[in-house]
Amino acid sequence: MNRLLSRLYSIALHLMLPGDSCVRDRLAMIATFEDLVADARRSHGLPGAVAHFAAELRDLVIETRLRSRPTPTTPAQESDSMLATFVQDVRFALRLLRRAPGFTAVAILTLALGIGGNTAIFSVVYAVLLRPLPYADANRLVVVGGADSDDDSIDSTSPYVFYEWRDRARAFEPLAGFVTGQQTMSGRREPERVSGVTSAGSILEVLGVPAAHGRIFTASDDRSARDPVVVLSDAFATRLFGRPEAAVGQSIRLNDRDHAVVGVMPASFRFPDGDSVFWRPAQFEPDMRLSRTEYFLLGVGRLKPGVTERQATEELNSIMAATRRSVASTDPDVRMTRLRESFVSGVRTRLLVLLGAVAAVLLIACANLANLLLARATGRAREIAVRLAIGGAQRRIVRQLLTESAVLSLLGGIAGIALGWALLQVLIANLPSDVSVLEEIRIDRIVLAVALATVLVVGLGFGAAPAFQLARERPGTLLRTGRGVSGRGRARAALVVAEIAIAVVLLIGAGLLVRSFALLQRVDPGIRGDGILTFRLQVPQRYKPPERVRFFEDVVDRLGRLPGVSGAAIVNTLPVDGRGIGAWFNIVGRPTPPGRQPDGVPYRVISPNYFTLVGIPLIRGRFLSERDSLASIQAVVIDRTLANRYWPNQDPIGREVILGAIPDNTLFPRGTIVGVVGDVRQLGLDSDPPGMIYVPHRVMPFWNGFAVMLRTKLQPEAVARSAREQIRRMDPTLPVYNVRTMEQVLSESVAPTRMSMFLLAAFGGLALIMAAVGVYGVLSYTVMERQREMGIRMALGAEPAGLRALMLKHGMRQAVLGLAIGITSAAGLTRLMQTLLFGVTPTDPLTFGAVIGLLTAVSGLACYIPARRATKVDPAAVLRAD
Repeated sequence: MNRLLSRLYSIALHLMLPGDSCVRDRLAMIATFEDLVADARRSHGLPGAVAHFAAELRDLVIETRLRSRPTPTTPAQESDSMLATFVQDVRFALRLLRRAPGFTAVAILTLALGIGGNTAIFSVVYAVLLRPLPYADANRLVVVGGADSDDDSIDSTSPYVFYEWRDRARAFEPLAGFVTGQQTMSGRREPERVSGVTSAGSILEVLGVPAAHGRIFTASDDRSARDPVVVLSDAFATRLFGRPEAAVGQSIRLNDRDHAVVGVMPASFRFPDGDSVFWRPAQFEPDMRLSRTEYFLLGVGRLKPGVTERQATEELNSIMAATRRSVASTDPDVRMTRLRESFVSGVRTRLLVLLGAVAAVLLIACANLANLLLARATGRAREIAVRLAIGGAQRRIVRQLLTESAVLSLLGGIAGIALGWALLQVLIANLPSDVSVLEEIRIDRIVLAVALATVLVVGLGFGAAPAFQLARERPGTLLRTGRGVSGRGRARAALVVAEIAIAVVLLIGAGLLVRSFALLQRVDPGIRGDGILTFRLQVPQRYKPPERVRFFEDVVDRLGRLPGVSGAAIVNTLPVDGRGIGAWFNIVGRPTPPGRQPDGVPYRVISPNYFTLVGIPLIRGRFLSERDSLASIQAVVIDRTLANRYWPNQDPIGREVILGAIPDNTLFPRGTIVGVVGDVRQLGLDSDPPGMIYVPHRVMPFWNGFAVMLRTKLQPEAVARSAREQIRRMDPTLPVYNVRTMEQVLSESVAPTRMSMFLLAAFGGLALIMAAVGVYGVLSYTVMERQREMGIRMALGAEPAGLRALMLKHGMRQAVLGLAIGITSAAGLTRLMQTLLFGVTPTDPLTFGAVIGLLTAVSGLACYIPARRATKVDPAAVLRAD
């Protein structure tokens, strides 16, 4: 025993004294010191007092070495040393990661999933909600319209009201009105429909963006006496004339009128979206400028400096009040909002929900990464102790560990950005087409900066805790026990609880959207959409009203006789494709009270065979017929919703109605209700039927654009080719456009819900897998740490079933706590999704129950596997190793 103690003392003394021995020699001496203590305890029964002396002697050696380590003598030397050691740290980190490919792959994949999802979604959120609008002083731009609707949307206004605002309001610098739409461009190889903006005043002056070539049109161009002018987009001018600057001074033909091209906008200019390729002044005729019954204009104005939205709204409302008194108008009050808000109001909630979902996935990824780093740090406790023992500085150790974490995060970030780019392409392909900045969504410098900042925060934030805790531990203790990072068990358990709670919230949100989408799929749209091909057709103004009626009757007749086509019909707006145009609804014998505006209802202009073609059932009365025209009975048909609204428990057949403003601007003379048909979800599958009135197209001969519907069992492409050939024979200047099947129309109506459901379900599934991996990893590590305890328990006669139950209880305690926190959080957070749901409540019991059952089962499986492994421990081997 004395010889052993003498040997220990001599080694300790040699380690404490300065000398020229290399690091390898000192490491060998420390290893010998450890081996001597271990051999003495096994072979010689080293008494506890002697063992305690040996441990204290070792601690003294290490502390002495720490106090005597050399330090740089000047700031310059210290700076050079830091730079050199940083390069060494990076190289060392890469070597360590290469030596542990399993750990590296799992950590990089975990980070890539979290950062990739966040990069993709943030790219969309930044482009749609955060990126500054490319207009001068965009924060002063507002959209102005009527407040007719029950929600917060802005309705269009009439030309008369707009010009009253423009001429009398003082809150704006310029104010312009605009309407978007398609026009027929002819005079080239093939006629085509192009989208653009028609402006009362100059919308380009309001936006404050100069032309890249030529000039913009001004308010002075907005006069009917002047020759028509137009400004083109850069891409459209390039397509037509080869170079954008070559377009200035040329002309294009829109709706049978030649327009002189006076300018080309910059390539980056968009308004209101990327579909618009031209901007032109309206040049309204005097009677149109005075129209108070045609509502199609939205105003865009630039507030004067110091003027608030509230002040501008109050001024416009005072103008409206004066107008009502002078012309007995019933126009609604004014509603105003910022220009950006008008662009994003339809997608804001969906994008914010998705951003919250990917942020939650990132948090789960960070929790898993933290668990990995904690486990890795615990396994490296002896290595850190040895480095401290041979003179390594605590600051250097911390920096090394943080460098390793940062390198790991950077690799995960690179993989995540690549994954984010791929996911972004999927997002762009599935975003609603009415997102105004769809073509501007990309991973730009701002998005990359946010992604890299996220990488650094994750790497340094989640690598700091184990690094600082390891560096603070007493090296002697680390060498004696081989363990470090006190409190690691509680930290890992807390991270698992957080993972499960976040996964619960995500899965419940995804489950609610899945339930909503499933219910939407079962909704009866009110029509039979299978086997119907649709396209739009519009005749120019040179067609006089009687000619329009005859032309479209000829279209229905000829296309209905095409091979493979069993019927044809026309309608001004397709079912399930939106409200379409509306009019004031007046019931003869039931006058509207003075000072009140009649109710507005949407209407459809149709050919008589429309109902039978699309499968709308007749409930009462009769369908429209070929005999219904202005020369005979002015027959109309209403749907069940409209009948129940105005004639509850009564028969509306034979009642007379008038559409439009009485008495000077009605759409047609009195119409008699001849039938009641079934409801159609005109606003989309997720909206109730609005109440509809159907009018034969002969009664409205001024209508010049229709959707043509063909019922066929052939391939849509073949039928579309035949229809185009037939239309070309009738009038070669007319383009056939917006060719779709009715099934595509129905699918597009649920596309936003489908996209949100798919993405949130994907993120929820990913969260579930990550949470399960987290539970499995923590319990597996717990089993490894408690192997000695398991061995002793089994040696003392414990049953395997009891040990499995013990470990299952330990793991499921964390799962149950996470479930409780997640359910409580989801009950509040899912209320933010109220507008995205259909047919389910934010606290739907079925969804909550399914998620609880799924997570309980997955967590139980993740706990059972390591618990079962705990019972496979060989007690003899464990005790022998101890």
